[in-house]
Amino acid sequence: MKIKEQTISALNDLTAAELMIVNEWINQLRPASPLPQKKRWAISYEQIHSAMSKCKSSFCDDIINQREERF
Repeated sequence: MKIKEQTISALNDLTAAELMIVNEWINQLRPASPLPQKKRWAISYEQIHSAMSKCKSSFCDDIINQREERF
C-alpha cells in the first residue's frame, strides 16, 4: 500500500493541468484491463426442458413472434 500512498501524495502536488493529463492516462489504462468473464448459467438444459415441457405453447414460436413485433 505504500505505492498507493506515494501516488496520492504526488497527485496532491500536481497542478490542475497535470492532473488532467494523469486522468487521461488512467482512462487509457482501464480498457486494457481484462474484462470479467460472463457468469455461466447454473441451470442445465435438461432442467429448462423439463420446466418448458409443461407449457402448451412453443417457446421457439414465442421468440419468433416477439422478434417480428419489434420490426
